[in-house]
Amino acid sequence: LVSSSKKASILLWDCSKDFSLTKKLEGHYESSNCLAILSLNKTNTYKYLLSGGYDNTIKVWDIDQLKCIKTLTNDNNSCLTALITFKNEGKEYFASSSYNNYTIVVWDASDFKALFILDGYHREGRHLSSTCNNGKLFIVSQHKLGVIFWDFENRTEYKSIDTQRYRTKHTLF
Repeated sequence: LVSSSKKASILLWDCSKDFSLTKKLEGHYESSNCLAILSLNKTNTYKYLLSGGYDNTIKVWDIDQLKCIKTLTNDNNSCLTALITFKNEGKEYFASSSYNNYTIVVWDASDFKALFILDGYHREGRHLSSTCNNGKLFIVSQHKLGVIFWDFENRTEYKSIDTQRYRTKHTLF
């Protein structure tokens, strides 16, 4: 089990025995608040853990070595609120969303380079939830507007569902 902490640590727990804390990964200088796992190998064994935090960074942790191998920054100077991983046409990606400026950055998981920022997310969106349709659509819930589907290839809004009266916060597909 992996959990994030307001004290800027990533916590690893042993759930096979006594549910004890086995390791603390230190690296963020402010609260870490989102986690994701990348597989990146042919056997689908997990290789990397991603953590994002209020310090405007994404840390890439090698799961075998339990150490940070790379720090990615979001040039938009905003705390990260969500990380998701997905595959599109056999290639692995991850996306991060930011709280202050409402952006979604899509990253290439093979070289950890930012590919693009989805425009239009600034409309008070906060919750990048998941992907669907084999990684072709992003799902973003926006509590004041509803649920928005973003087209990965065209980088545009595909469809929206008005859920404003329900003040939608999170979605799962």
